[in-house]
Amino acid sequence: MKLLAVLFVCSFVVSAQPTPQAVTAWRNVGIQAENELRTIHYAQAVETAKRALQMARKFGNDDPRIGSSYYLLAVINRDWGHCADSRANYHAALANWRRQAEPDAAHMFLAASGLVSVLSECDDYPAAEKAFKTYRVELERVANDPFDRAQVLSLRGTLARGRKDYARAATLFEQAIAIMEGTPGMSEAETMVLHNSLSVAYSRMGRSADALRESMRVVQFFDKAEYLHASKVAALNNAACALAELGRGREAQSMFERAINEGMRLYGEDNHIVAKIMLSYARVLKENHESPAAAVWSKRGVEAYQRSLLRSSQTVDVHELGRK
Repeated sequence: MKLLAVLFVCSFVVSAQPTPQAVTAWRNVGIQAENELRTIHYAQAVETAKRALQMARKFGNDDPRIGSSYYLLAVINRDWGHCADSRANYHAALANWRRQAEPDAAHMFLAASGLVSVLSECDDYPAAEKAFKTYRVELERVANDPFDRAQVLSLRGTLARGRKDYARAATLFEQAIAIMEGTPGMSEAETMVLHNSLSVAYSRMGRSADALRESMRVVQFFDKAEYLHASKVAALNNAACALAELGRGREAQSMFERAINEGMRLYGEDNHIVAKIMLSYARVLKENHESPAAAVWSKRGVEAYQRSLLRSSQTVDVHELGRK
């Protein structure tokens, strides 16, 4: 969420049509939505961000504050685990900002990297590869500070993982972590996201013990911080998978139960992330010869996944995506 608040604090060079009072009102609503996002009130944050979008549309069809509002909706929906809404809003933000006479490079970087990330998180790696190629200039031109360089390395690692080049993915994640940990003042929470990604790469390489170490580092960080975060849910799932791979089935079951409980606290049950954890849990239960329980969790996971597909609210107008 780097620079998210900047989208609502900085001034844009646009026509003087909106009154200062109207711009201030829009900015305040955006900041309110951002605060609701930080406190994990996702549904409320979406509705508030939609209000900001409605206000921005009154400033003119191509006003860049429309892009900022779409970007905020994209971030909220990404954190909420709503793939379709997030990707649509990222696309709309990028389309709006690209139409500006002088597109803001930092904002383009944020939206392009977010789009690639959410496409990967939602297992649409071909679309993620395409988005990376489409916005490669924006991503690489702006990557001057350590955080942005680490972000680009992380994106490349994620795409390598999507191509099943797990050794390359691990190397890229390790490089990104080295930058983050070697730069004073970097967000430790952001670094934990990279450790989580590295855990997945190690797991795919058969390095289960290393995968467990990396995922438990993330779990312990967020436990100590007493902060419910998407990376904590992912790390619990990764740790459970690693434990299962190591033949520690009972420990894996306990970790899966933690992952499901934390995931439901964060997302609710009708969510594709929670559904996948349930299905992984069902697989481990079956391997542990607990077939009745496995069948229950498998059914519940499939139903949760199906319901998650029906939750897209499509906050982007079709004509907006078609504008050049």
